[in-house]
Amino acid sequence: MNIETKERYIQLVAVQMHASIDDYKTAQAFKYKIEQVMQKVYSKIERDIPALVVFPEDVGTMTALSGMKVKYTYQASLNDMIEKIIKKNIIRLAPIKLRYKMLKNDLSWLRCFFLYRGNFMQKIYVNTFSAMAQKYKVYIVAGSTLLPYYSY
Repeated sequence: MNIETKERYIQLVAVQMHASIDDYKTAQAFKYKIEQVMQKVYSKIERDIPALVVFPEDVGTMTALSGMKVKYTYQASLNDMIEKIIKKNIIRLAPIKLRYKMLKNDLSWLRCFFLYRGNFMQKIYVNTFSAMAQKYKVYIVAGSTLLPYYSY
């Protein structure tokens, strides 16, 4: 196959991955997990044909837990963990809840938590997937994550 023909094609890679809470404990742990996935992808693609790598929905949502100091056991549910984190950070979340309540839009504590962590999550999410796309010279659809609206 010559170069002209190859340029008409693109490789599509759908990632199905298993992640644990440990993969989200820190920004470095998340990046390491995505790096492991990308190493597998890279070993299977043809490097002279562009590749589009698509990650699952909500792959970045649990980056909200990154850096949060909470003890957990593997028997604890995700709901239990989030509830502990919300209680531990209630003073930080209260102003967000109050601000929205004043606008007649009462938010759940969970939504307040994600708004509170949004900029932090966005940084981990964008930095990780941008770095992987550059390093492996692929295009990435990074799934989704819960982020407040922001513009570049």
